[in-house]
Amino acid sequence: MLDERRVCLSVNAIHGCFAHPGLAYQEEEAPDDRDLLDALLRMEAYYQPERPLRPLSLWEGERRITSYELSQRVLDGINEQARSIAFMVHVQNYPDRNALQTPLPHLIHEHPGQIGDVVGLTQTNALGGIEGLDLFQWMLDEGERGVLLMSEQYLFTWQKRPPGGHELQDYSLALEVVNGAGALRVERMARMAASAAVFEEPALFMEEAERGLLLFIQGAETDREPFVIMQNVLHDHRLPSAELVERDPWSQANLLAGDVWLSLARLCQTRDLQQGQPFVLIATDHGHVITYAWVRYDSRPDIRLWKIG
Repeated sequence: MLDERRVCLSVNAIHGCFAHPGLAYQEEEAPDDRDLLDALLRMEAYYQPERPLRPLSLWEGERRITSYELSQRVLDGINEQARSIAFMVHVQNYPDRNALQTPLPHLIHEHPGQIGDVVGLTQTNALGGIEGLDLFQWMLDEGERGVLLMSEQYLFTWQKRPPGGHELQDYSLALEVVNGAGALRVERMARMAASAAVFEEPALFMEEAERGLLLFIQGAETDREPFVIMQNVLHDHRLPSAELVERDPWSQANLLAGDVWLSLARLCQTRDLQQGQPFVLIATDHGHVITYAWVRYDSRPDIRLWKIG
C-alpha cells in the first residue's frame, strides 16, 4: 500500500564532495585529536563492547577532514554568490568526528550568506534524501530557494560495512531546492512498508520494492518510460528495472541519503536526456521502509562533483 502525495519543487543544482574509496583512510590506535573523540569512544565502548575502537581518519594531504569540512565545501560551492538561503535541512545519521561541536550550528555561524530557518534530521538512514524534501514544500514560499544538505562520516571500519550491503562512504552532497519550476522537477513522492527487511530477506524485499514501483508508475500522468534509480544498497540483489549508472569510483559504495542523487547527477552528465524525461528515485531505511520520488527532467542542473583522496 503506497502512501502518496504531490509536491511542486525543483532541484537546480547538485554539488557533492566524496571520499575516494579505500585511498584516503588510516586506522589509528592513538589519534592526536582523541580529546574530541572521547565522548564518542566511551559511548561506543558501552554499546559495542566487543567491537574494536580504532578510529578511522580521512586525510587530505596532512589535514584530517571531518564531515563539517566536507559539508562546508559543498555549501560554499552551491551558494558561492552568498545569496540568502530561506530554508536549509541538514541530514546526517552519524555524529561528526568532533563530538564537542555538531556540524549544523558551525555551518550556520561560518557561512558568509544569510540562512533563514534550519532543521536537522537524523536517524532517517537513506530516507532523508527524498523525504526531507517534504519540509521544503511546507517552508518555502513560491520562488524561494533552500538547500538540502546531506553528509556522513564513519569513525570505525565496522560501521561502514553492513552485512550483505555495499560499503558506506564518507561524503557531503547538497541540493539547491526551489519552490516552483526548475531544472529537475520533483512532482510526486510515496512511501511503503515492506514485510521483509532489506538485509534479512533481500530477495523478498526487492520483490516488494518492485511491486511498489509498478504501482507508483501507474499513478503517473505520462506514457514515457521512467529511468529507475535505486539506492546502491545490496551486493547481490537489484531491481530488474533499475538503471545501471556509471559512477566510478563509487559504483560499490552506498551514500545513504545522497546515493540516489549522485546516480541522478551522473545520468545527467553522461546521457543525452530529453526534456520531460521522468525518473523514479528509490531509497530505503535499511529496514522495512521504501520511499519513491517522481522527478522530471526539464534542463540540466548545475552539477559539481569532486573527490578527496
